[in-house]
Amino acid sequence: MLGLLAALSACGDGQPFFDEDSGGGGDGGTNVDTDDDGIMDSEDTDDDNDGILDEDEVDSDKDGLIDDKDRDDDNDGILDTREADSDDDGLIDDLDPDDDNDGTPDRREPDTDDDGLIDDLDPDDDNDGTPDANEVDTDGDGLIDDRDLDDDNDGTPDTSEVDTDGDGRIDDFDQDDDNDGTPDTSEIDSDGDGVIDDLDPDDDNDGVPDVDEVPGGINGDPELPPGTERPTPEESIFRREAPSATGGYVSDVTYNAANDTFEVDNLAFDGDNVYTREDNPAVTTLSDPDGQALYTVYEAATVVPDDLSGNEVSQLQYRAILGRSTTVAANGEPTTQFAIVRTGSFVDYGFGGFVYERNGGVELPTSGQATFAGDYAGMRVMAGAAPGDDLYYVTGEAQVDVDFADFNDGGGVKGQITDRAYTDSEGNAIVVDLPDADLLFDIGPGTVTQNGEMAGGIRSTRVDENGEVVEYEAGNYYAIMAGDNADEIVGIVVVESADPRFDGVTAQETGGFIVYR
Repeated sequence: MLGLLAALSACGDGQPFFDEDSGGGGDGGTNVDTDDDGIMDSEDTDDDNDGILDEDEVDSDKDGLIDDKDRDDDNDGILDTREADSDDDGLIDDLDPDDDNDGTPDRREPDTDDDGLIDDLDPDDDNDGTPDANEVDTDGDGLIDDRDLDDDNDGTPDTSEVDTDGDGRIDDFDQDDDNDGTPDTSEIDSDGDGVIDDLDPDDDNDGVPDVDEVPGGINGDPELPPGTERPTPEESIFRREAPSATGGYVSDVTYNAANDTFEVDNLAFDGDNVYTREDNPAVTTLSDPDGQALYTVYEAATVVPDDLSGNEVSQLQYRAILGRSTTVAANGEPTTQFAIVRTGSFVDYGFGGFVYERNGGVELPTSGQATFAGDYAGMRVMAGAAPGDDLYYVTGEAQVDVDFADFNDGGGVKGQITDRAYTDSEGNAIVVDLPDADLLFDIGPGTVTQNGEMAGGIRSTRVDENGEVVEYEAGNYYAIMAGDNADEIVGIVVVESADPRFDGVTAQETGGFIVYR
């Protein structure tokens, strides 16, 4: 009996101490031998015999059991098997410094609602009771829009993007930008820019704010050549041919009335850029068939000296036509003027370009109609033609009619270029097999802007060898109205066609006109 009592009190607290299995896996008592190596854990420096000293292994709750063997690593009374281990690395999330094992410590990852779960693992990032799966994530980056600083992931913070109705969704992704109950897809977006007209400050995207447009007036939006940006009716306007494979390299023209020359900028091999009056009396001034002088003709030097050797460098044979208004603007310059530069040399259609401008403003009528008449002159260059047949001059008559009131507030224009006559570069008339076709403006709305500019299509027809009427030339016209009462118009015409005289030859005609009311 005494022996039994002694055995029962061996642990000193009156409670029996059992070493239930010598193979380890005990309950944390000092007599446990986890790795069954004959050394009790209390004396063993490597309890699990994994080659790593216990002092180098994690024991989160400091209970003497390393976490790998502790069934409650954080000693919170909940077995680890019942706690979350998002990345299945054996460390419960409460103790894991990288819950999702993505290499970024949790402390550096967002936890929007501060619930201890990083957003990547939290099923409800904002803790609003609605699972994230049921909330909008526009850019699919794992952050719901309510918490995403850049909903569309375009690199621009949402705070810098437009949210017209202040509903927290930027307009790019809001299906009802103005929150009026009508989806944007059912509302009008006249210019197709993604902003409905009710919210767009420029419904037709013509560069004129809607508040500045004239109700019932001229509000067209034609495509224009480069030049003056966002002009007003009161301003001067300068336009030039857009650069392309076939021309448009002239950037500016400056006329010098003192010696009747002008300079052309940005053309290669045109001498010293100074163009002088053509010395051939037959073409020094282009005249209509009745002999009336129209516009003046200039040419660039044909050779220039090498600055070092003095040897001559041949130039491309550039020719130019200058047209100047008979009226004078307040600044002393012609009210309108144009210049056309072309060469039939070097490449198809050569190089060259056109410019046209208005000096001063214009005051457009808001009702009624007007007709304008004047002269037309230009140059025709050919691609694929033999030398000597690659540049012609052309003269004719121009007429333009404008309806200032109708065509859905866009203004209407009709016009024609008639009585065209051609001469070669030496002034000899071309009278064989070149059709004398009239060029007709396309008629339609939207051709006139409130700044007095206009543009549209232009084409001609001819009768072919089968007696059928077919399209001959097609292209565009560009023009500007000028004067206190829209008194005159300066314009450019560019058309292309197959040359009916030669197989495989195409022609480009560039002409200018100044017409008066």
